[in-house]
Amino acid sequence: ALPDSTLVLERVEGYDGRDVKNNLHYLNGDDKTVVYTVGRTLITYNTDTSEQRFWTHSSPAGSMTCLAPHRSRPVIAVGLD
Repeated sequence: ALPDSTLVLERVEGYDGRDVKNNLHYLNGDDKTVVYTVGRTLITYNTDTSEQRFWTHSSPAGSMTCLAPHRSRPVIAVGLD
């Protein structure tokens, strides 16, 4: 039997600005938090602390192709291909 193991996402390195459009924004007018997508992962990055937070989707739809953060609320809409 295989041993029990769990993978934990700790960091995402990279950015896809060629195939995905409009996917890099400051969050809610905050000049310290950047939100962007890479593949099936939405990342927020704090430029002061270098901390990243992740949200992934596992639907068969494919990659995230665009995102639109709300101007005043902590809500982000994403498009899937």
